[in-house]
Amino acid sequence: MRAALSRLAQLSTAAVATVVPTVVRVIADICAGVTTEEVPCQPPPVRRDAAPTEAPSPVTPAPIRTPLEKPLVMFRSRLTRHAVTAALAGALTLVPAAADAAHPAAGSASAGVSGSFRQIFVDDFNRATVDRRSWAVYNNGRAAAAHLAANVAVRHGYVSLQTGYNGALHRWTTAGMCLCNQPNLRRTYGEWEMRARVSAGDSRAVALLWPSVGWPPEIDFLEMGGRGSQASRRLNTMTVHYGSHAQNYQIHSSEAGNFTRWHTVGVRWTPGKVQYLLDGAVTTTITSHVPHQQMWLGVQTAPARQIRPTRPVRFDIDWVKVYAYQG
Repeated sequence: MRAALSRLAQLSTAAVATVVPTVVRVIADICAGVTTEEVPCQPPPVRRDAAPTEAPSPVTPAPIRTPLEKPLVMFRSRLTRHAVTAALAGALTLVPAAADAAHPAAGSASAGVSGSFRQIFVDDFNRATVDRRSWAVYNNGRAAAAHLAANVAVRHGYVSLQTGYNGALHRWTTAGMCLCNQPNLRRTYGEWEMRARVSAGDSRAVALLWPSVGWPPEIDFLEMGGRGSQASRRLNTMTVHYGSHAQNYQIHSSEAGNFTRWHTVGVRWTPGKVQYLLDGAVTTTITSHVPHQQMWLGVQTAPARQIRPTRPVRFDIDWVKVYAYQG
């Protein structure tokens, strides 16, 4: 018995010695990435009373200052707490989970929420092109974000949003689209899920909920930047934005994983609660400063702030599902 306990202690010590350096590196990457570059690219505004008839042009935001008040303390404490939890979980489970990540389950996380949600939309991208009845594709290559419709392509049953160098424009260009052409897909509360992967690189990939009128609020449920664990797609950052445009207070969370492989990511938004989803499980719940106005889904690539892209990036989406909240 004593020999067995001694052997167990040795194994535990070895495991901790392996995990802790990974945790420290991931947390350092979070702090370096979020505080210097991770302010999402602004998608275009959409009027509440009419769906856009053409692909809207992105809006370039003015620089946003981080307020040195109580919300910043909340942001830092939440970031640290969630970073430690996510980093430990990722470090302890990354190796055995890697084989399963290539073929994640396609079921909705709402399957276990009886009577609260009803599926109202699904797109599995099996058409030859993006369905413009539902999606508006951004196309303004000369704006700061440089979104080009040509950078959105459907192939092999999924849609690919690409960041790449455009020789005609002599600049790096990006891609984006929003699920905003159908009024019933602009919702107050619901659930949005997608099966996605992002190639490693030094530009950003974002999936978010954007308000039909005004800004903030905003809910980012997939956001990866151009440095450290975010550039290697080993860390996803999620954010609730609130306050006024000038304030832009933010509550950050994070989750570790290998996002160059297929995963199901999503957000469940109900009165007083935002829950982030990864492969059918709730990873984080936010209960303060929860939005309560109509929003729609946007997905996009974008240059990382203060970083000039040096290689192409692909943000691939296999399918998208939307669920209406029924109370």
